[in-house]
Amino acid sequence: MEIKKFENVVWLAVKEDERDVIEVREAPQMDVRLVSYPKDIEKLIAFAARATYKGHVAETVKDVPLGRALNMVQTVVECGHGSVWEHAVFTFDIRNISRACTHQIVRHRMASYTQESQHYISYDKLMVVRPDKLDKNQLTMFTEACKEAFMKYRGLIESGYPHSEARSVLPNAVAARLVMTVNARSLYNFFGLRCCARNTWEIHTLAWKMLAMCKEISPTLFAAAGPRCWQLGFCPEGRNTCGTRDYDVREFGALRSATSKKP
Repeated sequence: MEIKKFENVVWLAVKEDERDVIEVREAPQMDVRLVSYPKDIEKLIAFAARATYKGHVAETVKDVPLGRALNMVQTVVECGHGSVWEHAVFTFDIRNISRACTHQIVRHRMASYTQESQHYISYDKLMVVRPDKLDKNQLTMFTEACKEAFMKYRGLIESGYPHSEARSVLPNAVAARLVMTVNARSLYNFFGLRCCARNTWEIHTLAWKMLAMCKEISPTLFAAAGPRCWQLGFCPEGRNTCGTRDYDVREFGALRSATSKKP
């Protein structure tokens, strides 16, 4: 058995079956951070909403009384007047999710994304997100597939092929980082679709974590946010329904209070 070194990766060349075996590491746990949001969310939305009425003039966002702002936000949420929600913009730093998950996220149009680029990064070690609920045999198959793909990737680079092109052979399980900026109205749509239990485990978990953070920041604005069965009062999936509306948002996030309750 010959031990080879490639940059900071150590892998083994097993002569018995003439296959190279490398170590593929599992990525750390999903990490979601809300890094930017309006300081006075309710006042900002109320400021915008008041602009539609005569006689409701405030020179600045700070001039809007907080009590009135909360009442107005509650009203526009109950009425579904989502256009004024768009003034509240949130930025999330999402780490240790798979490329498969980022491909799902970017299907949501009304948001801005900046993703870790495989065009500029040449991987010298592979971090992958392990799919949920794999049995022992399935885990072995998954790990071996990732090892094989990474060996081909490094082999192409070693042969002189550009890493920006060699990335084509990498699996969707490769861990990635994504910065996502989105307004509150689009977040309602995102939560409605992705908090649904019929989604894949990864984006489902991510959506609930994001929702927990939003509810903590502004329980009034996000009072009705959640899967569509929460928002509509019934499941629109018909016979494909998961059969339950019994979720507790606190299980997915770091809420420090019980202010967020299902409608």
